[in-house]
Amino acid sequence: MNGRSLAIAKTGETASSWLADGLDLFYADLRINLDVETLCTLGSELALFCWLVTNRYSGHIRLKSMIRIRERLKDLETHRIIKEIVLRQTHSAAVVFLLHELALQSNKQELYSEAKWLLSTNTLSFPSTPARKLELFYFLSQCMGIEDEQYIRTALHLESLWRNLRLEWIENRVIYELTHLIFYITDFGQSVFRYLTPEQRNMLTMKVETLMPLCIKNEHTDLIAELTLANWSLMGRACDHRGWKYLIEKVQVDGSIARGISANWQSFVATYHPTLIVAIAGLLY
Repeated sequence: MNGRSLAIAKTGETASSWLADGLDLFYADLRINLDVETLCTLGSELALFCWLVTNRYSGHIRLKSMIRIRERLKDLETHRIIKEIVLRQTHSAAVVFLLHELALQSNKQELYSEAKWLLSTNTLSFPSTPARKLELFYFLSQCMGIEDEQYIRTALHLESLWRNLRLEWIENRVIYELTHLIFYITDFGQSVFRYLTPEQRNMLTMKVETLMPLCIKNEHTDLIAELTLANWSLMGRACDHRGWKYLIEKVQVDGSIARGISANWQSFVATYHPTLIVAIAGLLY
C-alpha cells in the first residue's frame, strides 16, 4: 500500500474506534432516551457498518472496535420494539432495520421467518420513497438471496432521474438520494457493472465529482464523506481523492471527523454520521 492508501485505511480504523468509544460511553443513555425512530436509524446504520466490514474488510477479525459496536447494538435492545414500530406504522424503514440487525446473527432461519412475517403483514407501510425502496430491495437481495426485479427497476428509475438533473440549485436531501442510489446499485463497489453500463457509471461519476468541490467549498463534512464513498463505489481506487484529502485533514486525534469525542449522548447522535461514513469508506478502500 502507498502512503495515501495507508492514511485512508488508518482513518477508517480510528473512525471505527471513535464510534465504539461513543457507544461505550453513552449506550445506557441511548437505550433510555432515544425515540424509536432515531433508535432505528442509529441502530440500522451501525449494523450496516458491521455487516459491510465483516463481509468486505479482510482485517475485520482484528478490528476490536467492530466487536465492541456489535455488542453495544445488542445492549440497545432495539429488536424488541421492531414489531411495535411496524404495528404502529411509525417508521417505514423498520423492516430494513430488522434485516440489518438480523444480518449480524448467524441464524439465517430467523432472518427468513421474521422478514416473511413483516413483508406479509397488512399493517406494514411500504417504504414511500424510491431511495427507501431501493434500500429495502438491496438488503433483501444481499441477506436473503432474493434477486427482486423491482430492485433493478427502482435503481434504474433513479438513475434516469439523475441523468437530466441540473446541479446548480440542488438540495442536500437530493445529494443524499444520489449517494445512496450509488451505494446500493453498485453494492458498495462490489458489482459496479451488474446494473450499470459504463456510460451510466461515467454519468453518475461526473455528477459526484461536480458536486464534490461545491460541498468542500461549503464545508459540508457529512456530504463530503457520502460523496467520497459514492465516488469510490463507482471508480475504486481510481476515484477522485479531493474528498479524502479534505476528510484526512479534518480527522481528530480520537478518530472523529471535525469534532472531538462528544460531551453527551445528544451530541454523539447529532454528529456520529460523518465519522460512520468515513469508517466505512476507509475500511473498504
